[in-house]
Amino acid sequence: MSPHALTNPGRTQLNRSAARRSGSQHGTATTLHAGSPPQPRPVRIVIHPAAAAGLGIDVTREVTSAIADILWRHYGGNEVLNWLEAERLLQQSLSALRTIAAAS
Repeated sequence: MSPHALTNPGRTQLNRSAARRSGSQHGTATTLHAGSPPQPRPVRIVIHPAAAAGLGIDVTREVTSAIADILWRHYGGNEVLNWLEAERLLQQSLSALRTIAAAS
């Protein structure tokens, strides 16, 4: 497989297929409510390019795919587990960034 997930549509498609099989649409974060079990909350990364200020582009799948591909290249494994791990890592990273942003 190509080490370039973003330039290899086949690898990206494999990761999208893995996400569908695992029941995931996007990365998930866990939301806790008093007295209830954790509920998944979609994690999305939307960029707003300067060239099209009013246009938001959701890059969540591409970022998750890139992380899953890096995991595969470095550690092997299978596409479903790598995709789920990539979602978890992405959620952790976004939570850390939100914490830093809230503190400043």
